[in-house]
Amino acid sequence: MQVSFTGKQFEVTEALRRYAERKLRKFEKQVRQVTSAHVVQSTVRNWHNVDITISADGVTYRGEGRSDNMYSSIDIAVAKLENQIQHRKGKRLDRAHGRTTGGRAAEVEVGMAPAETAAEEEEEPQAQAVRRRRVQLAPMSVDEAIEELELLAHQFLLFANAETGQVNVVYRLDKGGYGLIEPDY
Repeated sequence: MQVSFTGKQFEVTEALRRYAERKLRKFEKQVRQVTSAHVVQSTVRNWHNVDITISADGVTYRGEGRSDNMYSSIDIAVAKLENQIQHRKGKRLDRAHGRTTGGRAAEVEVGMAPAETAAEEEEEPQAQAVRRRRVQLAPMSVDEAIEELELLAHQFLLFANAETGQVNVVYRLDKGGYGLIEPDY
């Protein structure tokens, strides 16, 4: 497993690196293939924040920890990752035995985002990309994409639809449930 560390306004010490790596090694036993892990450590006021992202078995897991001690923050983030992995394993086992999650199927609402008019674009200042991220689009069904979105702390997920072969976006609705954006070529 390749582990990378980033310190935001914080110097990542060798002792913290070793501690985090030792805690992350246990995930190699829980999932089949852990490809990478990224640990971001920062301090804001008197809080020590840790954000850990792990890519394993084609799925991204993310855990955040916040406390007054960096070691405790790492423990909190690792515990959240363990819960996510166990939750996903449980869903996989339930599906293998023919049971659904909680006895109900996930509801998907299909819709398109509203298009902006040309007049609105001219009035607004030109936007710049602040952050750029490259993602691997794993082919998955809409239900699998919703399951992965439930595990992540994000509002949307970009994925390759296994049924259509197109790039789709599944997102959380404010009133609950999920939306799906499909391209119309």
